[in-house]
Amino acid sequence: MIPRARPNYGFKDLLKAAPKSRDPGPASAEVAERLRDILGLPYVLLTPSGRGALYILLKATPGAEVLIPSYTCSAVAEAALLAGKQPIFAEHGSLSYNQSVDDLAPHLQDGRTYIATHQYGFGAPIEAMTDACRSAGVTVYEDIAAAFGTRVNGRLAGTFGAACFGSFDTTKLVNAPLKGGFLATADPDLFRRAQNVAQGELRTMSVMRKMALIGAAFVLVGLRNPLLYKAFHTLNFAWRGRATAESGELRTTPSQVYLDRFADWQAQVVLPQLDGFEDTIRRRRANYQLLRSRLQHLRKVALPPEDAGSEWAPIRFPVLCDDDKMNYYERGVGKGMDFGFSFTKIAAPTAHVSAHAIAAGVLNLPFDAALTPMEIETMINVLTELEAA
Repeated sequence: MIPRARPNYGFKDLLKAAPKSRDPGPASAEVAERLRDILGLPYVLLTPSGRGALYILLKATPGAEVLIPSYTCSAVAEAALLAGKQPIFAEHGSLSYNQSVDDLAPHLQDGRTYIATHQYGFGAPIEAMTDACRSAGVTVYEDIAAAFGTRVNGRLAGTFGAACFGSFDTTKLVNAPLKGGFLATADPDLFRRAQNVAQGELRTMSVMRKMALIGAAFVLVGLRNPLLYKAFHTLNFAWRGRATAESGELRTTPSQVYLDRFADWQAQVVLPQLDGFEDTIRRRRANYQLLRSRLQHLRKVALPPEDAGSEWAPIRFPVLCDDDKMNYYERGVGKGMDFGFSFTKIAAPTAHVSAHAIAAGVLNLPFDAALTPMEIETMINVLTELEAA
């Protein structure tokens, strides 16, 4: 079975990282320096996770209300609530993964903060968004958890707003075991406030936590094997009567993914991936374009948007089912291809019809940097068979 996601690191990376410290150290400092170089932003703070980075940013930000896209990871609303903010959901005007400026217009009020999302790595109309927000006195933070490396009109996502935050989750472009993230900004005052929050709240992960994460990472690497993954899928999903571990429930207190410092051993796993950063983007972009060109005949699912300028760093290849996505998923699994479930459970009110329609219909094809030409052909054949059924 083709896995829904695979980490970029391997056994050797984990063995090299295991002796490293649970505290920040030389590898962490180098990761931060690499991020400064890539983004062109002078201030970078490594964080426990992408949601942890947003939590720190929002705790360092005045204002009580945070404007959030209705279709996005529930962790965004969770981080806002944990930071003591009130989430305000902005509905999508269409079945588009990204919002338009028109979607924002009714919600732009002085003193609010808007979380501008480049969903799945697809560049949002960020220039128009930041212009509209700036005119209304709204601060923009860019969510590049899924768009690290994406460009919009030649400029990197994450460099348009007052700050950005990213993720090293297993499903993202760069992976750390099993979480990690960063925030970046050109604003020294905001960065100082964020540092103060981090110093007051973050702690060194426990020895048991480190052992558990390394153990889980070894399992993830082992599950690259299609036979082992099929057994895992049967045990973890099929026999338990579920297709995803996603619940949509929001934590009421910060957990380890908010409070454990990003450790030097995790940074050691990230460093080799930053060496191959541009090559990873090229491979993903090429696979994205290949899949779009070879799947134009599909009618039972809607394909993701075209990357007309070849600027995106896509981490997903979502398809939008026009009927019963669970039936589509189960038939695909039966033919040896798993699907991912991104944001099937969202935090937006049910009255936000477009966002919930996207959540109800979206499935993610396997789409990691390790995809082989044979696996891509298998995926195309499976989807073609599902179309004919």
